[in-house]
Amino acid sequence: MWHVHPHNWVHDNIEFLPTYGSIQGSDLTLQVKRGNAFDTASLLIALLRAAGVPARYVYGTIEIPIDKVKNWVGGAQDSQAALDLLGQGGVPILGLAQAGKIVAARMEHAWGRFDGVTSPLNVAVSTYQYGRGKSVYMGYRALAEATAAGAGNLHAALLGDALGYITPSFANVSAQEVVPLHLVLTNKGVATPGQVQLPLPSGVTLVDPGSAKFSNGLLTWSFNLAQAQELTFDAWVRLPNAAGPVAFDALVQTGTTGAFVDYKHAKLTLSTIALATLADAKALAATDRYFVPIALWLNTAQFWLDHNRPDFAQVTLLHATDLLIVCPSARSSDLRLEVDDVIWAVSRSLE
Repeated sequence: MWHVHPHNWVHDNIEFLPTYGSIQGSDLTLQVKRGNAFDTASLLIALLRAAGVPARYVYGTIEIPIDKVKNWVGGAQDSQAALDLLGQGGVPILGLAQAGKIVAARMEHAWGRFDGVTSPLNVAVSTYQYGRGKSVYMGYRALAEATAAGAGNLHAALLGDALGYITPSFANVSAQEVVPLHLVLTNKGVATPGQVQLPLPSGVTLVDPGSAKFSNGLLTWSFNLAQAQELTFDAWVRLPNAAGPVAFDALVQTGTTGAFVDYKHAKLTLSTIALATLADAKALAATDRYFVPIALWLNTAQFWLDHNRPDFAQVTLLHATDLLIVCPSARSSDLRLEVDDVIWAVSRSLE
């Protein structure tokens, strides 16, 4: 006796992917809980046969209301876009129109049959509820809030814990990444006043100046070093869009206004790498069978970007990252990093 009939379990737990043909098989479909009509039918038939119930495939042509088709592909608002998306996945599909309006779709389909009953999984896919709200991107000046009320406030603790966990490293820095600049001055002689000036290289933009004054692309920290005193200066900047070396050259000067003397240069060169593109992520996704469902979402994201809908592309990319969390491939983390780069790039277009 089943506590849950295999048909009901598959219907309630397997998400539809708009591709065509047997791609994943029953085992992988069960693991990732997503699959196209053929994969979903394979899983249902495997579960039924494992329970001793004779089951077989049924293949044919079905007609589906266009609203259901739009629901299946992720809540698309445009009927033609929904048909195009299924067609891009290889599904043989034709829109049926009445009075110049698409009202249904005729498509090739596969489903399961057991005990002489055809599974309503031609209705084979679950329907989903989608919110139509708007995404809101928001933030606050964490450094300013953390320093304004002293080291004991909640903002400072939150920022300190986060930075302590992340421990920013310059080993692999991406173009457009936000990085901290940290300068330490140690006085081993007599008390000395002065300033540090750091011009931002071309393409570098300021995120937070810390205690520095900023004017005309120049960061300036004033100091008055006591004997044996050590001071630290910090700022956060965003690196240029293009990959390559970025050279920072801070000039330490001693003296007072009108009589500064150049003392020393503190130099730092960062070699940035390009952010991964959607093409990079798609290429990596093509190297492993476990990435088949992820590749579908990446192709869907490309579809929406090609149709000037970065908002839909962003949602689709997030679906891909959800799959990668449970994907058993040894290269899942590599693909996740590439998809994260794409998500970040797309999010910039939504700001």
